Amino acid sequence: MKLADARKLMEKHGIPGRDANDLPTSKKRFPDGAWYRMEISGIERPNVLEATIDEMNKRKVPLHRMISLVMGATYFTKQDLRDALSGLRFRGSESLSHAIAEILTLIDIGFRGFLVIDEGELWLLNEMRKAGDIPKDVVFKVSIYAGHGNAAGGKVLEMLGAGTFNPVGDLTVEQYATIRQVCDIPIDMHILLTESFGGFTRFYDAPEIVRTLAPVYFKIEPGPACAATGAALYKPWVSPDLLAGWAREKVKYAQIIHEIVQENFPEGTISEIGAKGLAIPKP
Repeated sequence: MKLADARKLMEKHGIPGRDANDLPTSKKRFPDGAWYRMEISGIERPNVLEATIDEMNKRKVPLHRMISLVMGATYFTKQDLRDALSGLRFRGSESLSHAIAEILTLIDIGFRGFLVIDEGELWLLNEMRKAGDIPKDVVFKVSIYAGHGNAAGGKVLEMLGAGTFNPVGDLTVEQYATIRQVCDIPIDMHILLTESFGGFTRFYDAPEIVRTLAPVYFKIEPGPACAATGAALYKPWVSPDLLAGWAREKVKYAQIIHEIVQENFPEGTISEIGAKGLAIPKP
């Protein structure tokens, strides 16, 4: 079959046949009308959360999402979780039940946003949410570990109940823009990524990313590795003080990214702290 025919068939079913090489401006926004938000991962201890908030206040840059407990909530007492209120496919029902039990425990404590790595888990959690077994305001964010990198994959995750999703990190701006043409949910985009995932810095892509991907979360993830390999930062035995220092660096990078966007695309607004559409815990 000719490529042109394959592309027409894709377009018949709502998926662009070519990447968005013309880089159209996104017409989609966050609920508050903003174009972009900031996400800081690796908030693995209460003291790391405190350091992040302190640095945010010092630098006067808003942060909107903090991903915590990448190492897993199993390693924390319920009091630890209250203080921090804030694989890559599951094998078998026993393994899946462990993950579901952990999420239900966290919901009881007050958490309202969860990182999901498995499409089956996402579907099941969404079915539970639709049935009222999980509160309607719980949001599921799909991790980069799920490995999706095109518009069809993004559409599937949205259909399965994702509230936001993180495509693979090495796509071109044109490829990301193609996903935006199909998906309405926010896209989580790594603008700085650990060495184990390729180790890139894309700060100067930020203005075009805001323009073409809105609504978009910028993900800031420096270091040797996230949750995999022997160099991983987000493990129970990593020093809390080390993670707190990394968190302050990430907030500094958020400030730099924000300044680059405002210098080059001032129309692109950032959400204020506590804006609509955030999965804020309910203690």
